[in-house]
Amino acid sequence: MVHRLLFLQPDDFRRLAPYFGLYFAVFLMLAISDGVSLSLFVQRMGAERLPFYYGVTAVMNMAVMGVYLVLIARLSNLAMFRLILILTMLTFLGVWLAVGAAGDTYHHPVYGLLFASREIAFTLVLMHFGTFLQDYFTRSELDRMLPIIYTGGRLGGMAGGALLGFFGQILGMLNFLPLAAGMAGLCLYLLRRMETLPFAPDTPTGNGPENRWANLWPQMLRSRLMIWFFLSTFIFIICRWILNFEYNRYFENHFADADQMGVFLGWYMTAAMAVSLIVQLFFVNRLTAAIGLRGCLLLYTLLMAGTLSVNLLPPVLAIAVFSRFIETEFRIGFRNPIAMLITNRFEKAWRKQARAISMGMVIPLGTLVTSILLTWAGYEVPEFVPWLGAGMGLAYLAATFGLAAQLDAAPQEATPQRIKG
Repeated sequence: MVHRLLFLQPDDFRRLAPYFGLYFAVFLMLAISDGVSLSLFVQRMGAERLPFYYGVTAVMNMAVMGVYLVLIARLSNLAMFRLILILTMLTFLGVWLAVGAAGDTYHHPVYGLLFASREIAFTLVLMHFGTFLQDYFTRSELDRMLPIIYTGGRLGGMAGGALLGFFGQILGMLNFLPLAAGMAGLCLYLLRRMETLPFAPDTPTGNGPENRWANLWPQMLRSRLMIWFFLSTFIFIICRWILNFEYNRYFENHFADADQMGVFLGWYMTAAMAVSLIVQLFFVNRLTAAIGLRGCLLLYTLLMAGTLSVNLLPPVLAIAVFSRFIETEFRIGFRNPIAMLITNRFEKAWRKQARAISMGMVIPLGTLVTSILLTWAGYEVPEFVPWLGAGMGLAYLAATFGLAAQLDAAPQEATPQRIKG
């Protein structure tokens, strides 16, 4: 009965359980680090410094992704996942020790490093988790089971938010960093237990010519779907960071200190991810079946464009909270699975490179452009920021129409022919 309700086959629960548990632990770590890094930065560095660190994040992300592209050609997806988690764990512990040694002072640049590092860790973990799953599931299996596996992330995020809400004032935000590092260690342990799980039958082996980075470019230029996917992602990232800046600018003035803001974010994340869970578990599959990927894409884009337009109104807590929900939790619970299903239209040999281009070039470039725009607007014409957001929302809507128009042809056009060489 339950598997029919969730559009699953009877054996799917047993197969997806280990990945569900791993994603739970991953999001427990990410939710804790999100509340900690954001509240410490906004309350101790000031929201006006966010645009600069968006740029820092973009530059670091491009450098890290360059290293990722080199290593992913030499390491297995499992080994790469381990390396990402180890570096994330060391970063959290390093920041905790550095701030402690400096006396927990305000305006310490390590808060900016924590903010940027957490964003990069979030990007890498989410991107590579999708690539990691490709080893164990076929395309049709992922289309069916991915929303359920991602449900583990929503539950982990709810647990992480509840921990911040219950213990934030007692422990203080900074002292949650060792706990986040411990969650990274738990993820490493779970990965070790998954070493014997069988690969999917169509998993490519080796690093032959079909997996070379250079071969993707001529194929990308022939694929309108891929081009529109990258363009819409670029504009979406600009929209996303503008919303991020607007609601954090409000939070800075609304909360008294980092602990108060962190506790609020903790309880908010628990509630928001519960809503996101319901959407992901009971609506993503049904909406995809009912209105298709085109309809789902347009639905999220309309919500994003509408939220950016609502920020033209005088700021209040309700608008800030709703903006955060659309930009973060609903994006993770609704848009990310839809984007994953779109990239699954690409031939399996090219999905890893397509995601790497998106994460390593398109998203950082969008972030860097937003950093420049907001740095200029924040200092010169702060009142222009909401209008900039509304305009970018309309641009995102136009790009989504372009992407949606290519989805019908995706099985033919988005399946590149392999190049020999």
